[in-house]
Amino acid sequence: MKRALFSNYTEWFVKNKKPKMEPVIPLAKNESPNICRNPKDTNVGDTTFTPRTYQVELLEAALKQNTIVCLQTGTGKTFIAVMLIKELAHQIRKPYNVGGKRTLFLVNTVPLVNQQAEVIRKHTNLEVGKYIGAMNVDLWQKDKWLEEFEKYQVLVMTCQIFKDILQHGFMGLSKVNLIVFDECHHATKNHPYREVMRFFDTCPKTDYPRVMGLTAAILNGKCVPEQLEDRLCDLELTLRSTAETANDVAGMSRYGTRPKEYIIHCGDYKDESGLFKDISNILTQALHFISDYAGETDDRDPRLQPKQALSECFSTLNTIGPLGVKIVVPMLVNELEKLEKHEYMEMHRVFLQLALTTLRWVKAICDQKINKKDQTSLEYVPHKVVRLLEVLREFRPTEHMEVNGPSSCDSHKEHVNGLANSMVIDDQDEDSADEDYEPPMAPSFVEGDLCGVVFVEKRYTAAVLNKLLRHFQKLDPTLQHVKSDYITGQGRATLANRSVQTESQSKKQEEILRRFRRHETNLLFATSVIEEGVDVPRCNVVVRFDLPQHYRSYTQSKGRARAATSYYIMLTNDSESEDFQEMLHQFREIDKILQRRCHNREPHSEELLDAHITDQLLPPYMPHKEEGAPRVSMTSAIPLVNRYCAKLPGDSFTHLTPQCKVVQVRSGIPPGYQATLRLPINAPHREPITGAIMNRKKYAEMAVALKTIELLHQHGELSDRLLPIEKNAFLESENYGYQGFEEEFVEGQARPGTTKRRQYYNKQVAVCLQACQPDSEKRCYLYAITMKTKELLPNVLNTRGRKLHRPEDSPQCFGILTSKPIPRIPGFPIYTRSGQIAVTISAIDEDMQITKEMEINCKKFHCCMFSEVLRLKKGNLKFEPQSAPSAYLIVPLISEGVGDNKTVKIDLAFLKEMSRHSGALDMPSDLPDFGTVQFDFVPEKFEKAVVAPIYRNVDQPQRFYVAEISKTRTVSSEFPSEKFRTFADYYFEQYDIQVTNFKQPLLDVDSMASRLNLLTPRYLNHKGKALPISTGEKKAASQKQQLLVPEFCYVYPINASLWRKCICLPSILYRMNSLLIAEELRLQVSDEAGIGVRTFEGEYPFPNLTFGWEGLNMDGPTSTDYNEEPDNQENHTKHLEEGEINPLEEMNGVCTPDVERDFLKASLEDHECDSSSCIGASPATILQALTMSNANDGFNLERLEMLGDSFLKQAVTIYLYCMYPKRHEGKLSFMRSKQVSNFNLYCLGKKKDLPLKMIMTLFDPASNWLPPGFMVEEIAAVDPEMLISEEEPSFPISQWDPNEVNTDTYDYDDSLSDLSDDDDLYSSTYQMPVFNGNTSGSVIKSSFTLQDPDDIPKLTYSRTKPKTPAPDLPYEIHTQQGLSDKSIADCIEALIGCYLVSCGSRNTLLFMSWLGLKVLPPIDEPNGDTGVPINKLFGTIEQPPSPFLGQVPHANDKLVFLLNGFDQFEENINYTFKDKSYLLQAFTHASYHKNMITDCYQRLEFLGDAILDYLITCHLYNNHQQLSPGALTDMRSALVNNNIFASLAVKFEYHKYFKAFSPELFSIVDKFVEFLHKKQEIQGMDSQLTMDEGDEEEGEDIEVPKALGDIFESVAGAIYLDSGMSLKAVWDVYYTMMRPQIEMFASELPISPVRELLEMEPETAKFGKPVRTVDGKTRVTVCVASKNGKVEWKGVGRNYRIAKATAARRALRHLKNSKK
Repeated sequence: MKRALFSNYTEWFVKNKKPKMEPVIPLAKNESPNICRNPKDTNVGDTTFTPRTYQVELLEAALKQNTIVCLQTGTGKTFIAVMLIKELAHQIRKPYNVGGKRTLFLVNTVPLVNQQAEVIRKHTNLEVGKYIGAMNVDLWQKDKWLEEFEKYQVLVMTCQIFKDILQHGFMGLSKVNLIVFDECHHATKNHPYREVMRFFDTCPKTDYPRVMGLTAAILNGKCVPEQLEDRLCDLELTLRSTAETANDVAGMSRYGTRPKEYIIHCGDYKDESGLFKDISNILTQALHFISDYAGETDDRDPRLQPKQALSECFSTLNTIGPLGVKIVVPMLVNELEKLEKHEYMEMHRVFLQLALTTLRWVKAICDQKINKKDQTSLEYVPHKVVRLLEVLREFRPTEHMEVNGPSSCDSHKEHVNGLANSMVIDDQDEDSADEDYEPPMAPSFVEGDLCGVVFVEKRYTAAVLNKLLRHFQKLDPTLQHVKSDYITGQGRATLANRSVQTESQSKKQEEILRRFRRHETNLLFATSVIEEGVDVPRCNVVVRFDLPQHYRSYTQSKGRARAATSYYIMLTNDSESEDFQEMLHQFREIDKILQRRCHNREPHSEELLDAHITDQLLPPYMPHKEEGAPRVSMTSAIPLVNRYCAKLPGDSFTHLTPQCKVVQVRSGIPPGYQATLRLPINAPHREPITGAIMNRKKYAEMAVALKTIELLHQHGELSDRLLPIEKNAFLESENYGYQGFEEEFVEGQARPGTTKRRQYYNKQVAVCLQACQPDSEKRCYLYAITMKTKELLPNVLNTRGRKLHRPEDSPQCFGILTSKPIPRIPGFPIYTRSGQIAVTISAIDEDMQITKEMEINCKKFHCCMFSEVLRLKKGNLKFEPQSAPSAYLIVPLISEGVGDNKTVKIDLAFLKEMSRHSGALDMPSDLPDFGTVQFDFVPEKFEKAVVAPIYRNVDQPQRFYVAEISKTRTVSSEFPSEKFRTFADYYFEQYDIQVTNFKQPLLDVDSMASRLNLLTPRYLNHKGKALPISTGEKKAASQKQQLLVPEFCYVYPINASLWRKCICLPSILYRMNSLLIAEELRLQVSDEAGIGVRTFEGEYPFPNLTFGWEGLNMDGPTSTDYNEEPDNQENHTKHLEEGEINPLEEMNGVCTPDVERDFLKASLEDHECDSSSCIGASPATILQALTMSNANDGFNLERLEMLGDSFLKQAVTIYLYCMYPKRHEGKLSFMRSKQVSNFNLYCLGKKKDLPLKMIMTLFDPASNWLPPGFMVEEIAAVDPEMLISEEEPSFPISQWDPNEVNTDTYDYDDSLSDLSDDDDLYSSTYQMPVFNGNTSGSVIKSSFTLQDPDDIPKLTYSRTKPKTPAPDLPYEIHTQQGLSDKSIADCIEALIGCYLVSCGSRNTLLFMSWLGLKVLPPIDEPNGDTGVPINKLFGTIEQPPSPFLGQVPHANDKLVFLLNGFDQFEENINYTFKDKSYLLQAFTHASYHKNMITDCYQRLEFLGDAILDYLITCHLYNNHQQLSPGALTDMRSALVNNNIFASLAVKFEYHKYFKAFSPELFSIVDKFVEFLHKKQEIQGMDSQLTMDEGDEEEGEDIEVPKALGDIFESVAGAIYLDSGMSLKAVWDVYYTMMRPQIEMFASELPISPVRELLEMEPETAKFGKPVRTVDGKTRVTVCVASKNGKVEWKGVGRNYRIAKATAARRALRHLKNSKK
């Protein structure tokens, strides 16, 4: 039954039907709202196109007519004003004296002049003048004003000044194009605004300026509808404008789903027990006493907090009743006790104690009257609470819902019951009771489930209602579905105001919101904090427990009911009913007034449309005409168009929406309406779409949406299921997936293509070295290994002054005997103790026959060299040439003759002699009988000999080179120690052997090298940097001598010079195999891709392999200065690459070799160069691209990888841009990511067998190199103790220090002492003295040791078992290696870089096509010949057509109009566009719908990003070779990032030409520009992006707008296309802009704050998980542990990345300051 008092009320809402509003349904005390949980009506639901933001709609209105903008926020008004000025700026760019007009911005106060002028100047390229009375402008004459009008295009002044200008006739209104009135609500009575408008009467109508008024005061506070109407009408008349109020409030009413509104009438509280009155009296008396206190008070009023506490209690009594008081008193007591504990002033304590006593008295009365049984009785709560519970019961899950989505009632009930004990009100603190309450996890949310907000006025009301509800849930099963919580905003939620508590409260409220968003809770009791500005889910019920007091509160809270079927319920008591009816009437009248004035408002006056009838009007669209096929009907078309637009790429500030315009094309009955729809600017379909003529406007909109769906499907934008195409489906439709090579991801294993996924591959042996065993029955090939000294060891490193042996001085050398020809390869260096040796492999006899005996002797010699001389045969290796992976033989050669008559042949005599010694090289044929036969010393026998002491370790004696025969010492000479008189005595007493020849001289010997890896020098680290030398150690080393007695030595049949060459064999053969593999890859590319020449007639064209370490001045500084000029680096920074990329060779005067100039032309300009003229990449460069940094070689792929990575990105980008002109940036980016992904590159590399060719591990002949002719036996037969691990699985490769495992590596971190002596391989087993020549009383050491850097205790391959057994490997270390998938991808990128520096860009694109990358368009080959080289199968990328849409009516005029003023930008960057449409496109944001003649900048930004990245990388690669690859990568990251691009965009005023209709983006750009102007510097990624320099723990950085970085890149893409795809044109423009940053970063490399913090505190810095703040932003906490405990800093930002960087910057600032 409806109450009579509402009879008139309902009539108020049906009088005015324009626009029609649903009536409010009043309910009597015993009536419940009719909640429809599962609507079954056929009314059409979502039939509205997504609206644009209200600021943009207001701007649209202002562009069409004079407008008064009524907005609440300052930023919104400023945005509209600046955009309007920019849009109308074409009228003011002409000089004033030739017809140019001027824009006037009038303000009411002087401070606003500067403020508004700065904003206009900041965002436009217009000249802005400022004028205030203090400038004595009232004395200016006409000439002075004409000067100002000529000079400035926008004039900002106080309104009185402009009034004076008009009065004196200095300017007429016809010379003004736009007048902006700020704070236009002042235009009343005789205000200057009103006076200015009177001058319109004397101005011709055709010359009227456009007028825009800005005001925020129209809706402030309480407002009576009649007054509002009058004020708006008055303003409209005064300013000759239309008031537009498309504000955030009205926008909700227009486009929000309209909830059903109910007023539920509630009876007033009946105090039957008298408890209400008792409590009220106690509280009233206490409040009166506190108020009446007349004593003196200091700055802090002692009455404030006690009065606040008692008032809160009194308010709770009136709102929720005595039961609410029983709940709230413990909370208040707890707060007051905390305050009392910290209070130090007596009077304050007295008042606090008064309040505490009063509250405890109240609590005692409540406990007495309300026992535990009554705690859930409705007797002690008002009727309003009862009605609230009834509303909540209406949202119980129905059976239908429980079938579709399981309810969580049971789990919630169990949870509540479990909490029953902890939630007793008595003496429980609110916080402690609530902290334990954890709402249960919600099941999947079902539409129709409860999701609601109850709005209250007081914070304590929210907390008490939440707790009260939980009490009722204990006994009431009909409330078990409610999972509630409360939120009270970030203000003072409690009586205390401690910052720690505030922060804790803030975190708690963020967590509450997070649960609500995830539907873990479904009801919030809230204050006005979430009326606006907080992201909450679409609610289906909003209850006003306390009624709204003003219009804004009413609309904002109603706007939270946004579910498809939702309810807005207002609870009102009898006592306030009539007043609220009147207030609600005013609210709805205001709503109608505002909606009438809303620009482009929706025609909601039409009656509801019947879905069934609507769908009959036009046939549905079906891609396949069959039963059950997907279809789109009239009623479902608009939501699908909205969904498609939302999927288009855009930033977080832009909501892309379709634009629909309906016009009446036929009058009469019924009328005819036709709709035209435009999709957003970045949609592939740009033409307007016109629908069928319908008899209603809404039908016309539906019809055009249906037509749009059909076109989108035909264009491939919608799938056959009529949904926006997903990314992977799009790849399949474009045939752009992986090239037939897929690997499935196995759960629990590392993902394919990543670093974590490692696989094992066989090490490849060059094909020409496989199965090539020399045979007496086959033709054989003989090659000489020629070794020549290129650079002797610097004197500073030859600490003992030994003679440096040149290998070319000896006639003997080694050769290679094989049955297969070996291709020519570049020469390469090795580094012996004599210095740098150049090695070449040259053919001696390519048609040689050998005898059977010679074959046998060669095998014996070969086996002797590797097994006995080099001692490389271990337990699991055996010599079997016929089965070995490589089977060539090493033979001794001897050269005869000189000059042209010099011949080289096999040394048959030596070969025969050595074959006799094979197998017993270390065993003398007859051991001398010590002390019996007189020893005859023959000097010639010992000169240049290799000797070993024969009195011990006969099975594996230690070898020594004889450096010289001592001329001053014999065995009879005095022994250095006092223990022995002579050397003869020492041997007799120590070893019991007798010297027979006392005149024989001692041999000064050098120990044999254990270091067999000679690929890199010992005196440089693997980066080519000279190692420091300790002068003390150098001095000590020079005094060391090692002396042996000739009589006790065995002389080997191999002289020292050949032995030294033999030591070089492993390094030479290893490098030869690597270069041959690289050569095979070069030949494969030549054959299959047609890049490079297969064979060379005449001179070999490729240079020798070098590291660029020649000519180092070791006597000078020992390290390279980081900032050395390239000129000084010439000798040792010229890498082995053949060519360089230098886009600036003509600009900066850098002189490059001719080959580089040719390369530059081919790479940057000439895409048509002939691949046949290219000789190909050098095997040395290819080898570099195959060598990983883990190999610790003199080079690695890192520099080439960086170059290849950027070229790959650029090549794929250009291909996609040109080949897919209709695809938007989102799809292009996804396609690019798939092409350049590590997984795709890994797959392509594996198809080409790259893992077999790559070099991953350190070359360690003693452990992981398989000598030729040898093979590995079954792994099971290997003694684990003999298998020494190289890298895994005991320790990760990134932490592996080779010096801890291998004997042949040099510890780069130690100082050098004596580099002329190598360490002793068997130092731990031999007992020999070290004689210090001039130290008389030295202690004899028990073991033979050297103070050499290589003599560091470590694992040695001697008979002594290592202390720590080596781990077993999962693969065979000699023939296999472990590679991560990402390493293979890196190698692909490095090979691309290799071909780029060697062969130019066109050939590199062909090489990439050969790999399987899509970077060139294919040419159709009709004959299907599979043997056609790649260069015949692929064409060239053509220049894409202009983006200009010439078919648009008046397109050229629109282009001129939109580009008005852009000539100034072209001057700024010193480039004039030939096709101006590229320039327009580069500055057009996706939100700027006024541009209908080009696309937005997204595709150009996609292109420009890759081009800038490539050009900057090329420049760094060429001009900063002194930097390590890691430093180069860091510098590239520092130069290619949004911070620096956005900063440069502001520096060169890109933002002034930016065309965007996005208020949020405008605001962020405004803040960033302001920030840069104050900082006066470019912001890199390490910059402090905050205005304050304080040390507070939490803060938010200035956000760097990505859009500014985007347009910086898009202009680069525009220049590239406009210049005919010229990279040089882009670099000419952009190098000028970026040069200062490049030079600055070269001297001081910036790194990201996150990385810097982790490097500064690698162990202690920990980043926490991101947390969402109340206002929807992200907070990240970083914790750093120190000796004083843990310290935390927090960063807030729009996303995780920004927040994390902010937190790191704050931590760094604090840490750096504390260190100072």
